[in-house]
Amino acid sequence: MRQLDIALCLHLLIPNAQYGGSLTVNTEASYEALRWGDNRPKPTWQEAQNYWIENQEAFDEFYE
Repeated sequence: MRQLDIALCLHLLIPNAQYGGSLTVNTEASYEALRWGDNRPKPTWQEAQNYWIENQEAFDEFYE
């Protein structure tokens, strides 16, 4: 399984999500520090991790 890529995960989980901050570290702390500016609810860290684990095939196409 690939290492969690939060930016890509958010891109697929909530297309065109509006947020600010850095996700280059891919840690829970950097995720929680995001400035969420989207009208849709921000997924929890656990929801993002679960989505990543459950949808590996969807992410694979971005790495080919």
